[in-house]
Amino acid sequence: MSNDSELLQRLLVALRRDLLDGSPERPTVAAVRNTAGFVLSGRAFLAEDGEEAETLCLTLCRYVKYLIPHVQSPYVVGWACAFELVRSAQDLLKECEQAGASFRMAVRLAGACHTLLEPVSELVGDRL
Repeated sequence: MSNDSELLQRLLVALRRDLLDGSPERPTVAAVRNTAGFVLSGRAFLAEDGEEAETLCLTLCRYVKYLIPHVQSPYVVGWACAFELVRSAQDLLKECEQAGASFRMAVRLAGACHTLLEPVSELVGDRL
């Protein structure tokens, strides 16, 4: 098993555990950044089945939902930009519900996480 495959399996185990937890903790900025970075690097395409894509999509949807209120904060500079970011993220969440989980959707959600995290990472501390 390659190093990337091993990293993917460890990531998926941790994400599944978090998703199955009845009351998961709020995600950390590092968790969002690392998961989104892993998916955006292309290494997530080593996953082989729909369950793995679903795990990634559910987790990334959760992260996007946690990030949206922070982007709407009055402390975020550039309200027009923040409004557009939030609107695009909400549209993507709706599309994900309709289209279902896929690796393509996981990449789009990871991109949304990366974009939403950028203006708020300094404001939120360690946890969202």
